[in-house]
Amino acid sequence: MGKLQASKGIIFGTFTRCRYLKRDAYEKYGVTLMDIIRDHIVPLNIPCIFGLQFGHVAKKLTIPVGAHAEMDTTRGRVIIGPAVR
Repeated sequence: MGKLQASKGIIFGTFTRCRYLKRDAYEKYGVTLMDIIRDHIVPLNIPCIFGLQFGHVAKKLTIPVGAHAEMDTTRGRVIIGPAVR
């Protein structure tokens, strides 16, 4: 549907139940989750940050829908502006 191609950047969480740098649930198919990300996301040539604490994890960052956000891939951080005016 072109949603990924239209993205300005992608933020990946920590994948707490998936050891994505080692063999994992995809091992039976001969690949890791990072292999899949490299094959499908890296060719899009858009900035990515890995390991942000958000989603279904303890001690998570809440990212408000509609808030202005900036990615600093050099430092591996995301700066989130106010969501309400």
